Amino acid sequence: MTGTERKSACTVRVTVKLRPDEYDELFRHVCEIGSTMSAFFRESAARAMKEKHLDVALSHTSPSCEA
Repeated sequence: MTGTERKSACTVRVTVKLRPDEYDELFRHVCEIGSTMSAFFRESAARAMKEKHLDVALSHTSPSCEA
């Protein structure tokens, strides 16, 4: 594997036998974790876009505007 690009991609499948009441509890936890992760990714994306826009704006400042 030397000389190959490192790409991180991974799929994990877990099989668990649950009783119906356990399934409902697990489902609630998974939904909560998913919501938390979605919020984190949205905030991270918004921050990255804001920083990129700031970088682009600063790099496109014309020399006549500088003191």
